[in-house]
Amino acid sequence: MKKLALPFILLTSLAFANAPFEEKYDLSIRRKTGDVQTRQIVMKLQEDGAPFEYTLSERSRLAKVSDDGSLEFETEITYLKMIAGGETIDLTGEAEIEPEKSTEKVAKNGKFLSADNIEGDATVFRVHHLLDFIRPDAPVGIGTEWTHEFDTEKREGAVKGNIKFKAEAKEKVGAFECLKISFKSAEAEGADPGSAEGVVFVRISDGSIVKSSAKIKNFPYDTPIEAEISQELVP
Repeated sequence: MKKLALPFILLTSLAFANAPFEEKYDLSIRRKTGDVQTRQIVMKLQEDGAPFEYTLSERSRLAKVSDDGSLEFETEITYLKMIAGGETIDLTGEAEIEPEKSTEKVAKNGKFLSADNIEGDATVFRVHHLLDFIRPDAPVGIGTEWTHEFDTEKREGAVKGNIKFKAEAKEKVGAFECLKISFKSAEAEGADPGSAEGVVFVRISDGSIVKSSAKIKNFPYDTPIEAEISQELVP
């Protein structure tokens, strides 16, 4: 046994030395209180075969981080333009279109919890379930997959389903080093269950979403419609 010990140790050491190093990435939200981010969002919708498109700006300020890790954001949405029937309409000069202000709360993993302007809207949680990026519990490597089950308890209009994520690659978006995440989501019940598929680029330095895009079937609108939604962080 003593004669075998040294060669065994050497072989084991060589095996570990030759093993590829897997880099792990922390995707948790690590923004500081008071931090402000602005994103441009484009929504392309198909209703009764007629396409229309909205471009809007969302400004969010991280107002508070609670002891349980949940975050409170003050958001303001400004509609910039609408395209309908081939006509582009500038909305920035419309006095009656006031910026939509709200205070939103999300869990530390990014799950939407509440907002002060959603009472009576049975589609809000369904939309968030289909599209929100839910952070994993631990740092991930390329190829890591995780699944989040939709929470229906005390969430008006929410239905059962899940969203699945996969870390695809490390990529640069503009000046930001990001992790590219693909996702697929699907509702599992209801008359017109929604589903979505897309990608999210998460900034490695602080877990912020730099860019995302998604295609949605049976998007929960006034009636179920087809939709494409993209967003990008404004530097």
